[in-house]
Amino acid sequence: MTLYKNWDAFQRAAELLYGKDPSKFRIVSKYRHVDPILVVKATNDEEVRDHYPNSSIDPQIRNKFGSRFKKL
Repeated sequence: MTLYKNWDAFQRAAELLYGKDPSKFRIVSKYRHVDPILVVKATNDEEVRDHYPNSSIDPQIRNKFGSRFKKL
C-alpha cells in the first residue's frame, strides 16, 4: 500500500496501475465524516494506491478522475 498526499502524484500512480491490468482495476472512495475528507483508493488486487489528503479535493477534479477510467 502506497500512501499519497499529493493528488497529482496519486492520479499518475493510479493511471499506471490501470495500465497494468484494466480488467482488475477499481477505485474505492470513502468519505470520513470525522475529518470531512474523501479518502480514495485505487487497486488491481495486487497493489494499492491510497490518497489521504490534508484538505478536501475539488469535486470537479475528483469527477474528472473517475470518468477518465470509464473512457479507457
